[in-house]
Amino acid sequence: MKKLLFILLLACGSNAFAQKYYTLTIKSESTSSTPFKWWLEVKYNGEYRTEVQSNYQGGADLEETFEIPVAREYRFYILPNYGIGGVQYAEFDNYTLEDVVYAGGEAGFIPREPYNNSPFLGYITIKSGKPHIQIQSSSTSICFGDEVMLTATPTGYSSSYADDYPANAEYYWYYSLNGGQTWSNPNIELSGLNTKFKIEKLIEKDLERDPSLNKGNILLKIGAKYSNITEFNDNPPISIDYHHCSPEITNIEYLPPLCTGGQVPNVTLTFNRNLTSVEQLRYFKIKRVDVKINPATNLPENIFVDYPFYGEGNPNNGLISSFEEKTPNIFTYTISNLSGLENNAIYKIEYQAFNNNKNMAIVDSSPEENFTYKDPVPLTFELEGLDPVCNNGLGFVKITAHGGSGEYYYYSVNGEAKISFANKTSVTTSIVNGKTVETRSGSQQIQLPTSSTTVHSITITDSNDCIEK
Repeated sequence: MKKLLFILLLACGSNAFAQKYYTLTIKSESTSSTPFKWWLEVKYNGEYRTEVQSNYQGGADLEETFEIPVAREYRFYILPNYGIGGVQYAEFDNYTLEDVVYAGGEAGFIPREPYNNSPFLGYITIKSGKPHIQIQSSSTSICFGDEVMLTATPTGYSSSYADDYPANAEYYWYYSLNGGQTWSNPNIELSGLNTKFKIEKLIEKDLERDPSLNKGNILLKIGAKYSNITEFNDNPPISIDYHHCSPEITNIEYLPPLCTGGQVPNVTLTFNRNLTSVEQLRYFKIKRVDVKINPATNLPENIFVDYPFYGEGNPNNGLISSFEEKTPNIFTYTISNLSGLENNAIYKIEYQAFNNNKNMAIVDSSPEENFTYKDPVPLTFELEGLDPVCNNGLGFVKITAHGGSGEYYYYSVNGEAKISFANKTSVTTSIVNGKTVETRSGSQQIQLPTSSTTVHSITITDSNDCIEK
C-alpha cells in the first residue's frame, strides 16, 4: 500500500557512501499497540545498505527525525514482532527520492502475517522531508534596475549529479516585502538553483498596488516543489536592500493661474541632487491622485499630463535631461504655462530615471508635496443704465461685478484711466458639500456723457487684470 504525504525538512552530516542533506520525520503507529521494527535501506553504488532504523514499542505514536543521503533508490522494511516466538515477517517497498521527500500523501506499510493472512495494523508514515540548501546573492544592496544573481547549493552535492536529485527541475524562489510575515510566488519565472532577476519585474504587481515599494528591503528563500507541495530550506533567507537610485523631489512650489481658464504660470520642482551626464528623467507626468478605482481592475484610473509636451508622438515628450542650478547645490526644474488640469483636482509628479539607458524605479513626489489646481472664479458683471431726466442731463450706469480676485476696477469712458471701485469688494463664505466656497461682489455707479445718443464700451477688471470671458 502506498499513500503519500511528504513535506520537506533539512539535512546535514555525511555518510560513508553518500552525503546526507535531507532530514525525514517518520511517524510509527499501531492501532493494536503491537510493537514492530522498521528500517530504511539506501541503494548506492549498486548495493543496499541500512541507513536508519527504529524499534517501535507500541502504545503511543512515535515521531523520530533522521538524516538521509540523496540516492536513486530507497527500500523500507517493517518487521512485526508479536512477542510470542512466532513467525516474524518483513515486508518492504521500493521508493525514489521523489517518493520519500516530495510525495504529498502518506507512505504507509501494512504487513500481513503469513499464517492466516490477517492484517497487522502497524504503519510507518513519512511526515516530512526538507533539503538543507545554502543560498546567496551577488549583492545585498542594489539599484532598482540592477540584475541580481541568486545561487543555491544543496549541502553535499557531489561533483557529478549522476546520483543526486535533479539540480534545476523543482526549485522555486519566493520573496517577502514585509520582513517575512508573508511570502509571495514570483510573478515571473524564478526557478532553478542558479537564477537571476530584476526587482522591477519581480515585484511589478506589488508596485501597482503600492508605488512606495520602489525602495525598501526584500527577503528571498528557495523552496523545493513536487506534486504541488512546496517546502523551504531552513537556512535564513537572503536580505537585499534596494533603492530607486533616482533624484528625489524635495519641494514643489506651485503658482496658481491668475484668471479663469488661464495657464498655470509655474510649478517649480526642487530635487535632492543633480542629474549626471548619463541620466535622464523619462515619462515625466503631472498625475492626478484623487481618482476613482476601476472596479474591473481594482486599480486607480490615473489622469495625467505629459510634460514637456511637443506634439503627439514626439519622442521628447516627458523627457528631462537637465536641471537648473541658479543657487549653488539647489537643483530645480520649472514647469511653465501648464494647461490641461482639472479644477479642484489634486496632483503629484511622477517620472522614471534612466542611467545609461538602464531604467530605475518609477518615482512619485511625496504626498506632502501634492498640490491642488484651483481655477479662479470667473469675473462677471452686469450693467444697469439710468437715463437722464432732462435734455442734456446726466446719465448714469450701475456696474455690479462678481467673482475674480481682489478689488474691482473699471476704465474711464475714454478708456485711458483704470479706476478702482469706490465701494470695497464684499466677500462672504459658505460651506457647500463640505468645502468652503467664497463669494465676491462689488458695485460702482459712474456718470456718462449724454450730449448725444452714444454707445459706451465699459471694461471691468480685477486685481489680476482678468476680464469677463
